[in-house]
Amino acid sequence: MTPTIFKIIFLLAIVVETAWEIFLTHKNIVWTNKNRGKIPSYLAGKTSSDELTKSADYLAAKGVLATYEGLYNLVIIFAVILFGVIGTIDSFLAPLGNIYLRAGIFFFLITEIQNMLNLPFSIYRTFVIEERFGFNKTTPELFFKDLAKEMIVGILVTIPLLLGVVWFISEYNLWWLYSWVLILSFSLFMTWLYPIIIAPLFNKFTLLPDGELKNLIKELAEKLGISIKEIRVMDASRRSGHSNAYFTGFGKVKRIVIFDTLIEILNNKELLSVLAHELGHFKKRHILKRIFLLQILLLAGLYLASLGIGFDWAYKGLGLNINNWSAIVVFALVAPRLTFWFTPLSSWHIRSHEFEADSYAKEIIGTGEHLQSALIALEKNNLSNPEPDPLYKKWYYSHPTVGERIDALS
Repeated sequence: MTPTIFKIIFLLAIVVETAWEIFLTHKNIVWTNKNRGKIPSYLAGKTSSDELTKSADYLAAKGVLATYEGLYNLVIIFAVILFGVIGTIDSFLAPLGNIYLRAGIFFFLITEIQNMLNLPFSIYRTFVIEERFGFNKTTPELFFKDLAKEMIVGILVTIPLLLGVVWFISEYNLWWLYSWVLILSFSLFMTWLYPIIIAPLFNKFTLLPDGELKNLIKELAEKLGISIKEIRVMDASRRSGHSNAYFTGFGKVKRIVIFDTLIEILNNKELLSVLAHELGHFKKRHILKRIFLLQILLLAGLYLASLGIGFDWAYKGLGLNINNWSAIVVFALVAPRLTFWFTPLSSWHIRSHEFEADSYAKEIIGTGEHLQSALIALEKNNLSNPEPDPLYKKWYYSHPTVGERIDALS
């Protein structure tokens, strides 16, 4: 294959992917507007047409922004590939000599340039759309502080990992296998590190005060044979009005984290049912299953990348120089073009886990009534779309709709 043919195939794949994303987004907006203000049976008497209209407006606003962002990114990728921007940056750094210093600065520049190019959309999403619909609580000062922290964490976390992969590529024929072991070990390490070190950089986590809710959660964990080190409340309201809860940790360090916004909108029984759902994911080993599947796919992807490491036409076609880290760039550019078309399969797999966790929560709590009312409250609070377009839902939705989950719980 020639570099020109590969470049055409790659750019055509980007165009088709972007066009499909825009088509699905538009289809979902049209479908939602068709049902605008209509109250589903499970929400009868629990919401109003005005609230559902607001939900439809929120979805449309996000969809329009996503469309513009997709087209913008398409133009950026075309410019980067056609003008050989990545190769130019690499050549500019060539006088540095040391390959690891050069590679580290290269990855840093590529990452931060990408972040800066997407910054206008992040600002608009936060301070226009989220503000308009009453979710945004982030101040400009906090927004840019978070941005700076994310940059520093990114440097400290991802650059050493990428340099490790560069070293394996330089030294070993089985670099793909050693790189996979490194990434797997790193992922497990981050599972332990994130709740202890990284998450507190962005949010405050206070211990849940003694009282009925704490006692109920402890009783539930003991009933399930799960050792919980602590239950913390996260100050999510400092940034957003959205609500959630999660179960995190590795080994003996397990934590339950509840958004303060969730405590504001749910009663204790509803909160307990939501946490039973999250603990259900743990007991059903859903997270481990997903990690296992992702690692198998990553191993296969790295192996395929190793087979193509000598394909100079791929590097030249994407405007890259031929060196020890170009394979990483090719992998980062090409892999998403392939995995995108498996999104419906991934979404279906995760949705099946959500149904299992709901069923588990119902079994443990003894009734699905409280989880049903919690799901409705969360849907209303987050302005979630109660009836998305069927094709859009199959493609993107990692969670069943609230209506589907209520039917299953009934």
